[in-house]
Amino acid sequence: MLLDRTALLQLYLETKERVMQQKVRNILIDINGCLQGPTPVELHEALPELWRLIQLTNGGSFLIGACSGRELPYVRGVLHLLGSPNGWSIYESGLGIFHVQSETWIENLRITTEVRQVFQQELSARVKRILARYPGMVRPYKGNELHIALEMTTKATFSVEQFAERVQEELQDLLNQGLVVLHHSTDTVDLTTPGIDKGAGVLQVQDVTGIPKEETLGIGDTNGDIPMLSLVGFVGCPANSSASCKALVESKGGFVSQYSHAKGVVDCINHFLEAAT
Repeated sequence: MLLDRTALLQLYLETKERVMQQKVRNILIDINGCLQGPTPVELHEALPELWRLIQLTNGGSFLIGACSGRELPYVRGVLHLLGSPNGWSIYESGLGIFHVQSETWIENLRITTEVRQVFQQELSARVKRILARYPGMVRPYKGNELHIALEMTTKATFSVEQFAERVQEELQDLLNQGLVVLHHSTDTVDLTTPGIDKGAGVLQVQDVTGIPKEETLGIGDTNGDIPMLSLVGFVGCPANSSASCKALVESKGGFVSQYSHAKGVVDCINHFLEAAT
């Protein structure tokens, strides 16, 4: 049954009111492109306010963690820079979760030896062919433990969307067989294992903390964050986010900041904390 505009507006308002009656108890923040901008300036300017918020978390009010496609050591370093918040963080797009204060990490149980072998063997030759086609324009990110990230350099003559389409053509048979998942951020095409994404990380954090995903605020900026944003109860994004990311946030009654990167992240957090008081 199709709803008219009045009914849709009423449904939106009721959903938004119900969500806002809940309390944010956990916050997950994407790092690259979201918290961190193209230069260190954006994060540096927002650090004092981020530190203030993280001190609130250490007082037990709520949890803050990261949600990143990068590897565990990278996420660990960023968390220390931010003041070692007390929440669990998702690393390598759901490969596992990490708690910086206790230096504890838990790998996703779906990552078996067989999964690793199939993923790495099937993709190794394909990725080499892709890199050979775009010398100097694309490079593999070296840090990830399992998942593959193909970064565009400043010499690239195409957009990340165009590059993602070309990678998809090369891997279409593997995609059809469900052996790999493709998504992209602002300058990187990511190849991940099926069933392992930031959404899977959200569920793992929920299991460990006991905090329902409906009481989690997710802040992201690109399509790679959509699995996380689709699951959590509260959503926000900075001004530099992709159109699809903004559309999802708006459809869930979330908050789109007028500020970019770290300043936008802080704005999102303060928006929801103030709404709850």
